Amino acid sequence: NAIAAECQAGLDKAMPALAAAEAALNVLTKKDMAELKAYAKPPALVELCLKGVMTVLKKSPAWDTAKKELGDSQFLTRLVEFDKELLVDSLLNKMKKYVNDPEYQPDVIGKVSGAAKGLCQWVHAMFIYGNVAKEVAPKRAKLKAAQEALEKKQA
Repeated sequence: NAIAAECQAGLDKAMPALAAAEAALNVLTKKDMAELKAYAKPPALVELCLKGVMTVLKKSPAWDTAKKELGDSQFLTRLVEFDKELLVDSLLNKMKKYVNDPEYQPDVIGKVSGAAKGLCQWVHAMFIYGNVAKEVAPKRAKLKAAQEALEKKQA
């Protein structure tokens, strides 16, 4: 029970960031994505923001790739439904470069683009969640093993 509580407490740490990211994505519209996509040469912070998003999606960080993704009618849905199990160490290490950049902060990027701010929040939330999940994973495994041992004893 203590292990279960520990796992839940760890995951609870990530929930505010996930909720904020989901809220940020939910206010974004296809019109916002079209606005970002319309840039032939985006402002540096918008481009930086999309590089982070493309990194999470395991796509090329090139602006042309980002424009193509922004034009996909399912783009926002894919972000909302992103499989957080994909947030493995190698990806978290690539994301670190962005989330640790003082320019890659929602409030900084938000001064240039509201739509990009929401996308930036999402990247930060995925990073937080991925790190918390990594921290909780061994505890979850221990919990599962304890539950299986208990079930065997009771059988």
